[in-house]
Amino acid sequence: TNNVCLDQAANFMDTSNPNGGVITSWSWDFDNNGIPDDNSQNPSYNFPTHGNYNVQLIVGISSMCTDTIVQPIDIYPMPTADFNFNNECHGTPVAFTDASVVATGVVNGWDWDFGNGNTSMIQNPSENYGADGSYSVQLIATTDNGCKDTIVKQVEVCPTPIATFGPQDVCLNNPTL
Repeated sequence: TNNVCLDQAANFMDTSNPNGGVITSWSWDFDNNGIPDDNSQNPSYNFPTHGNYNVQLIVGISSMCTDTIVQPIDIYPMPTADFNFNNECHGTPVAFTDASVVATGVVNGWDWDFGNGNTSMIQNPSENYGADGSYSVQLIATTDNGCKDTIVKQVEVCPTPIATFGPQDVCLNNPTL
């Protein structure tokens, strides 16, 4: 099998050589604790946590003729996608700050969708929205091992108020209202 991300099933393929016989039994121990986890020829398994595992396969032609192999597999941790921002007024760009993390490795890919038809692939982008309103902003964070996580947050772009005042006719020494 290939190394996989934690949220993916590891698919195992038996490539054993029966050496003239017929393989009739398979015993897979995915966590190498001595207890068989699966007896099918080509199983799939979801590992409970990220890390390095030594997977054992015992194949048998009969109850007396068996062979054993142990091979390592890496289960990569999933990132936690996250970002920070401040809601802004229309006309002021919204600055997005990536806050994605992963237990081991690095987050090295960012796929932003600003909810207005615009996208970006830089780590800390900004977006100037053309109208006030609520926008669903999505970030897909990707690790150096290709593992991905997605988060969506609502951004509020407020209308910009227009300050104005007008002159008021008053008599000298009278207060204005």
